Amino acid sequence: MIPLPPPIPSRFRVLVRGLIALASLLILFTLGYFSVAAPSATIGLSASPGATIAIRPGESEIISWTIIPSPNQDPIQTRFFIANQNGEILVDKVFTDSNGLQGVYTYTLPLTYTVPVGLPFERYVAQIDYTSTVGWEAEAKAAFFVSRDTGSLRILKFNDLNLNGQRDPGEPGQPHVTFLLRFPEPFTRTVFQSQVNAEGILIYQRLATGVYTITELPPPGYVPTTPVTRIVEIRSNEMTEASFGNAQAPGHLDIFKFLDRNANGQYDPGESPLGGVYYEGRGDCGQVMTGTTGSDGHLTWFTVCEGPWTITETVPAHFRPTTPTVVTTTVNSSLTSTITYGNQALGDLIIFKFEDLDGDGMQDPGEDPWPDIPMNYENEFGDADSCVTDSQGECTFSDLPDGVYTVTETLPPNSIPVTSRVLTGTLDHTQGPLTITFANRKLGYLEILKFKDLNGDGRRQTNEPGWPGVLMQVTNEYQENYNCVTDDHGLCLFLDMPRGFYTVTEILPPYAQAVAGTQMTTTVSQSGLSLVVFPNRPLGDLKLLKFEDINGNGVQDQGEPRWPGITITVNSEYGDTFSCVTDAQGECTFLGLPIGVYTATETLPPDVRPVFGSVLTTTLQYAITSTIPFPNQRLGALSPHVFWDIDGDGTQDPSEPNQPGYTVTYQNPYGNTGAAVTDNQGDILWPNLPVGPYTTTLQLPNGCVATTANPVVADVIYQQTAYLQFGYRCLLYLPMVLRDYPPPTPTPT
Repeated sequence: MIPLPPPIPSRFRVLVRGLIALASLLILFTLGYFSVAAPSATIGLSASPGATIAIRPGESEIISWTIIPSPNQDPIQTRFFIANQNGEILVDKVFTDSNGLQGVYTYTLPLTYTVPVGLPFERYVAQIDYTSTVGWEAEAKAAFFVSRDTGSLRILKFNDLNLNGQRDPGEPGQPHVTFLLRFPEPFTRTVFQSQVNAEGILIYQRLATGVYTITELPPPGYVPTTPVTRIVEIRSNEMTEASFGNAQAPGHLDIFKFLDRNANGQYDPGESPLGGVYYEGRGDCGQVMTGTTGSDGHLTWFTVCEGPWTITETVPAHFRPTTPTVVTTTVNSSLTSTITYGNQALGDLIIFKFEDLDGDGMQDPGEDPWPDIPMNYENEFGDADSCVTDSQGECTFSDLPDGVYTVTETLPPNSIPVTSRVLTGTLDHTQGPLTITFANRKLGYLEILKFKDLNGDGRRQTNEPGWPGVLMQVTNEYQENYNCVTDDHGLCLFLDMPRGFYTVTEILPPYAQAVAGTQMTTTVSQSGLSLVVFPNRPLGDLKLLKFEDINGNGVQDQGEPRWPGITITVNSEYGDTFSCVTDAQGECTFLGLPIGVYTATETLPPDVRPVFGSVLTTTLQYAITSTIPFPNQRLGALSPHVFWDIDGDGTQDPSEPNQPGYTVTYQNPYGNTGAAVTDNQGDILWPNLPVGPYTTTLQLPNGCVATTANPVVADVIYQQTAYLQFGYRCLLYLPMVLRDYPPPTPTPT
């Protein structure tokens, strides 16, 4: 045999095919021969059972040869010998002339044979040297192996339809595939090339024990599904098997998984890949592939067998398939088949409703869930549904697609949303349930009434009107503040007030008295009307003015002084009584009296006459100072006296009599006049005359003349009597005689 170079191991098809070409040049044929000879002589040499079967002690190798001499040359000598591994000659025979042109030699391995130390077995060489009349002409060699022990090797070649590297039921043997069998050290240059039979089987019946290398030469159009090179150990009296799988050049399967947000079964812009989804693929060839998609949404199976494939998706939790979960496709050699799967991610939507007492948007202790409230949602894909909150104030929708949700509540009567009755949120199943919370406040009505409590009894009578224009400040238990101003009817009405405890404070206007206080509390209930009433008494000021009305015209004129020290008592129509004493300015002032009718009664000092009376009334009006003037006149007396002034000296002498029956008149500058007739004493007394200057005139009969001033101007002084003397005499004119006659009796006036 011709030694072969060391093999170049490779699992790549190109190198494997190169091995085929290389091996065809270096193979030792098991039962063939070769010779190196001159052109004319040939030697045919064979060894049986040959190099593929090692003989053991007691077994024989039969070497046969035939020499065809060259023409016109006579054989001289034929030498046959057998040499062992170390070159030692075990058999040596020489034949002369033509005796050695044909021969058969049986070599039996001695029973005592042992393998040299360090070798697995030995290689023997049988050689023929041929010499003719021209000299040495040709030689031939045949190798065979000897060993203490042998075993068997069976190579199984199958069509690995499912490309799993194992021979499964139904996978047939693959015929006529070439294998190289490389011997152990130190015989690695010995390589056998053989093909499996029609059933894909190649058997080496008796190989010397040792470690061999098997190399498959895959046929064109096929790829190995098992390693192309295999190292096997041949053990004594055992059959060693080596299986090799091939398959036609496979195709590829690519699975693409995406998040089908709108559930239309198509991969649209903005829809992201979906990783971590498990798939199982089964080919009709029996091949099974499994795996999960990567972060790019792809799962690619390389080298899958040709033919129909069924791919089954395991839909992950919280997802809904939008494409079939089981898809059948056909894989073609060297091509990639792509299958697209869509899933819609699912999550839970929780709608929560509670009564937000303080309106801060957060559920605090004591703020209860709110049941029986209708809710409806709509997502960005047009899906919609509705519900009613349960006893826990919740609605739960399970397995809804991820996306943007708009939730609208149906507001119950007398309630108000803290933020809005329409809220949006984005459902992302990876973040857990989407909870949309509606914080609402229950509402009631608060009415504030402010009226003029004229009689101050705290109850409104029909004649007590509302009080407009008064500022009210409202604060609830949540420190929320509201303001209003009473309208023309004295009312403030708050229609939408969160239920709870309220404090109402009025800003007391000027000249108002809070009958029941300026601050009140109340509780507003849902849908209820809470009324807060502020009875206030409108106030005014009352001024009492006392002055000396000298001229009696009821008006304080220049020069008419104020009158201090006068007690005045005031009574209201409500039964209130109070009094005062006029000050240095002649005044009494009462500030902040309830409006209404007031009667003022002065305590008249002696010798004083009220111009308008000592009891006067006025109606006190709101925020106005009402003045009751008490114009009084101080009084004195005037007393004229008439006498007969006989001697005409203007003085009443003891003998000069009083004159009754005479008329005296008076007049002051203010239009006060009067007249009277003297009594038996000749006197007149005019008491209670306003003080001031008086012009007094005596009415004289004809023929009489006054002996004193007539008329007389005299001052009437307060609490004094002004006395006047009127003297007169009556004269009779006679020729050359003037006589004084007694006065005539006056005619009563």
